Amino acid sequence: MKKLYMLNFILLLLTMSPTVVKCQTTPGNFTERIRYLIQLNYKPNNGALADSCINSIVYLKFKIENEQVDSVDISINTPALIKVALLKAILTINKQLKLTNAEIQQAKLKTFLLPVILNYQSGCTPSSTLTLEMLEKSNMLNKLNPTTSMRNALINMLKFEKGGAYPVLECIIINPINFGSYF
Repeated sequence: MKKLYMLNFILLLLTMSPTVVKCQTTPGNFTERIRYLIQLNYKPNNGALADSCINSIVYLKFKIENEQVDSVDISINTPALIKVALLKAILTINKQLKLTNAEIQQAKLKTFLLPVILNYQSGCTPSSTLTLEMLEKSNMLNKLNPTTSMRNALINMLKFEKGGAYPVLECIIINPINFGSYF
């Protein structure tokens, strides 16, 4: 059991570390512009998230086709409020994204995976004595969706709503985006 927790912890660190997350580097800076535009245009219903306690990662999988973020898919079990806000952000950035011919060629036929770290804690009870296991048992981490824990996010890393589950996914992992609220 301890080995499983250690493995989850190591996977969490690998996912969150920007220097380790880049499995492959794509020349150009269009991936950073995509990240910036998603961050700029991500507007969830903060009122509905105000009492949420979510600590998870969801993944956006997409391609770049005809200067547009296309073939977008999102992790299974993404909370509906988060999903709607992320997909609206993608639609908005398609109006704002301008790629050079060189960038279009670099992105051609490639799949991109963008981890989105969700850390909404305003609905959590602040206590240094609470453990992750206690929070999961009390369902505090899962107010919006029972599968939003970090453990399940890693287990479901390659399971998407439209594309199903992939045993292997050849892709370029982009530095993660972090969204959330705190105590």
